[in-house]
Amino acid sequence: MKLFHVSEQADINKFIPRPSPHTDRAVVWAIAENKLANYLLPRNCPRVAYCAGDKTSIADRRHFLSFSSQAIAIEALWYEQAIDTTLYLYEMPANAFILFDSIAGYYVSHGVIFPKAKHVINNPLQAILAKNIELRLLPSLWQLHDAVVNSTLEFSSIRMKNAQPKTIS
Repeated sequence: MKLFHVSEQADINKFIPRPSPHTDRAVVWAIAENKLANYLLPRNCPRVAYCAGDKTSIADRRHFLSFSSQAIAIEALWYEQAIDTTLYLYEMPANAFILFDSIAGYYVSHGVIFPKAKHVINNPLQAILAKNIELRLLPSLWQLHDAVVNSTLEFSSIRMKNAQPKTIS
Protein backbone atom coordinates (compact mmCIF):
# COMPACT_ATOMS: atom_id res chain seq x y z
CA MET A 1 0.00 0.00 0.00
CA LYS A 2 1.22 3.49 -0.86
CA LEU A 3 0.27 6.64 1.05
CA PHE A 4 0.73 10.22 -0.07
CA HIS A 5 0.45 13.79 1.14
CA VAL A 6 -0.42 16.31 -1.59
CA SER A 7 0.77 19.89 -1.27
CA GLU A 8 1.39 23.04 -3.27
CA GLN A 9 4.62 23.45 -1.26
CA ALA A 10 7.72 22.13 -3.02
CA ASP A 11 10.10 22.08 -0.08
CA ILE A 12 8.65 19.95 2.72
CA ASN A 13 11.39 17.84 4.30
CA LYS A 14 9.44 16.68 7.34
CA PHE A 15 5.83 16.66 8.43
CA ILE A 16 5.09 17.67 12.00
CA PRO A 17 1.74 16.68 13.53
CA ARG A 18 -0.77 19.53 13.66
CA PRO A 19 -4.02 19.96 15.56
CA SER A 20 -7.07 18.86 13.61
CA PRO A 21 -10.77 19.50 14.25
CA HIS A 22 -11.38 15.86 13.26
CA THR A 23 -9.15 14.23 15.90
CA ASP A 24 -8.35 14.70 19.58
CA ARG A 25 -4.58 14.63 18.94
CA ALA A 26 -2.27 16.41 16.51
CA VAL A 27 -1.76 14.40 13.33
CA VAL A 28 -0.04 14.18 9.98
CA TRP A 29 -2.54 13.29 7.25
CA ALA A 30 -1.97 10.93 4.33
CA ILE A 31 -4.19 9.65 1.56
CA ALA A 32 -4.34 6.12 0.14
CA GLU A 33 -3.25 5.74 -3.45
CA ASN A 34 -6.73 4.59 -4.56
CA LYS A 35 -8.20 7.94 -3.38
CA LEU A 36 -5.27 10.11 -4.45
CA ALA A 37 -7.09 11.60 -7.44
CA ASN A 38 -9.52 13.35 -5.07
CA TYR A 39 -6.59 15.52 -3.98
CA LEU A 40 -4.96 16.23 -7.35
CA LEU A 41 -6.46 19.72 -7.35
CA PRO A 42 -5.52 23.06 -5.81
CA ARG A 43 -5.93 22.80 -2.04
CA ASN A 44 -8.83 25.25 -1.78
CA CYS A 45 -10.70 24.00 -4.85
CA PRO A 46 -14.17 22.75 -3.85
CA ARG A 47 -15.02 19.32 -5.22
CA VAL A 48 -17.41 16.43 -5.00
CA ALA A 49 -15.68 13.09 -5.45
CA TYR A 50 -17.69 9.91 -5.61
CA CYS A 51 -17.41 6.29 -6.58
CA ALA A 52 -19.36 3.07 -6.73
CA GLY A 53 -18.95 0.92 -3.67
CA ASP A 54 -20.19 -2.49 -2.59
CA LYS A 55 -23.56 -1.01 -1.55
CA THR A 56 -24.07 1.20 -4.62
CA SER A 57 -27.28 0.44 -6.49
CA ILE A 58 -27.33 -0.29 -10.21
CA ALA A 59 -29.64 2.72 -10.67
CA ASP A 60 -27.12 5.04 -8.98
CA ARG A 61 -24.26 3.62 -11.07
CA ARG A 62 -26.20 4.33 -14.24
CA HIS A 63 -27.33 7.78 -13.12
CA PHE A 64 -24.04 9.15 -11.75
CA LEU A 65 -21.27 7.30 -13.60
CA SER A 66 -20.76 7.08 -17.35
CA PHE A 67 -17.70 4.97 -18.12
CA SER A 68 -15.77 4.71 -14.87
CA SER A 69 -16.49 3.67 -11.32
CA GLN A 70 -15.20 7.02 -9.99
CA ALA A 71 -15.85 10.71 -10.74
CA ILE A 72 -14.72 14.11 -9.52
CA ALA A 73 -16.66 17.32 -10.11
CA ILE A 74 -15.28 20.84 -9.73
CA GLU A 75 -16.72 24.24 -10.45
CA ALA A 76 -15.88 25.58 -13.90
CA LEU A 77 -14.49 28.72 -12.24
CA TRP A 78 -11.60 26.59 -10.92
CA TYR A 79 -10.66 25.10 -14.29
CA GLU A 80 -7.75 27.43 -15.15
CA GLN A 81 -6.28 27.27 -11.66
CA ALA A 82 -6.61 23.48 -11.64
CA ILE A 83 -4.61 23.24 -14.86
CA ASP A 84 -1.98 25.80 -13.82
CA THR A 85 -1.29 24.62 -10.26
CA THR A 86 1.81 22.52 -9.67
CA LEU A 87 1.31 19.88 -7.01
CA TYR A 88 3.87 17.92 -5.04
CA LEU A 89 3.11 14.35 -4.03
CA TYR A 90 5.05 13.31 -0.99
CA GLU A 91 5.20 9.55 -0.65
CA MET A 92 4.84 8.63 3.00
CA PRO A 93 6.10 5.58 4.93
CA ALA A 94 2.90 3.53 5.17
CA ASN A 95 4.03 1.68 8.31
CA ALA A 96 3.96 4.96 10.27
CA PHE A 97 0.21 5.53 9.67
CA ILE A 98 -3.09 4.10 10.89
CA LEU A 99 -6.40 4.07 9.03
CA PHE A 100 -8.70 6.96 9.94
CA ASP A 101 -11.49 6.69 7.32
CA SER A 102 -11.65 3.79 4.86
CA ILE A 103 -14.17 5.38 2.46
CA ALA A 104 -12.20 8.63 2.17
CA GLY A 105 -8.86 6.80 2.23
CA TYR A 106 -7.53 8.92 5.12
CA TYR A 107 -4.63 7.78 7.28
CA VAL A 108 -3.05 9.57 10.24
CA SER A 109 0.21 9.50 12.13
CA HIS A 110 0.94 11.08 15.51
CA GLY A 111 4.69 11.27 14.95
CA VAL A 112 7.03 13.38 12.84
CA ILE A 113 7.17 11.97 9.31
CA PHE A 114 9.98 12.16 6.78
CA PRO A 115 8.71 11.57 3.24
CA LYS A 116 10.22 8.71 1.23
CA ALA A 117 10.00 10.50 -2.12
CA LYS A 118 8.56 13.56 -3.85
CA HIS A 119 6.80 13.54 -7.23
CA VAL A 120 5.78 16.62 -9.24
CA ILE A 121 2.37 16.95 -10.91
CA ASN A 122 2.44 19.77 -13.46
CA ASN A 123 -1.09 19.35 -14.81
CA PRO A 124 -3.45 18.02 -12.13
CA LEU A 125 -6.46 17.60 -14.43
CA GLN A 126 -4.43 15.53 -16.86
CA ALA A 127 -3.24 13.40 -13.93
CA ILE A 128 -6.86 12.77 -12.86
CA LEU A 129 -7.92 11.81 -16.38
CA ALA A 130 -4.88 9.52 -16.73
CA LYS A 131 -6.33 7.48 -13.83
CA ASN A 132 -9.48 6.81 -15.92
CA ILE A 133 -11.60 8.95 -13.61
CA GLU A 134 -14.51 10.98 -14.91
CA LEU A 135 -13.90 14.71 -14.51
CA ARG A 136 -16.88 17.04 -14.51
CA LEU A 137 -16.92 20.83 -14.73
CA LEU A 138 -20.10 22.39 -13.37
CA PRO A 139 -21.27 25.97 -12.81
CA SER A 140 -22.25 24.95 -9.26
CA LEU A 141 -21.55 21.84 -7.21
CA TRP A 142 -24.56 21.99 -4.93
CA GLN A 143 -27.16 20.12 -7.00
CA LEU A 144 -24.72 17.26 -7.59
CA HIS A 145 -23.55 17.36 -3.97
CA ASP A 146 -27.09 17.02 -2.64
CA ALA A 147 -27.92 14.21 -5.08
CA VAL A 148 -24.74 12.27 -4.24
CA VAL A 149 -25.31 12.65 -0.49
CA ASN A 150 -28.77 11.11 -0.94
CA SER A 151 -27.52 8.25 -3.13
CA THR A 152 -25.92 4.89 -2.42
CA LEU A 153 -22.51 6.09 -3.69
CA GLU A 154 -19.40 6.48 -1.56
CA PHE A 155 -18.39 10.15 -1.61
CA SER A 156 -16.27 12.96 -0.26
CA SER A 157 -17.25 16.62 -0.37
CA ILE A 158 -14.06 18.61 -0.05
CA ARG A 159 -13.62 22.36 0.59
CA MET A 160 -17.32 23.02 -0.04
CA LYS A 161 -17.04 26.18 2.06
CA ASN A 162 -15.21 27.60 -1.00
CA ALA A 163 -17.98 26.63 -3.42
CA GLN A 164 -20.23 29.18 -5.09
CA PRO A 165 -23.19 30.01 -2.85
CA LYS A 166 -26.08 27.61 -2.94
CA THR A 167 -29.03 29.09 -4.80
CA ILE A 168 -32.66 28.30 -4.13
CA SER A 169 -34.70 27.65 -7.25
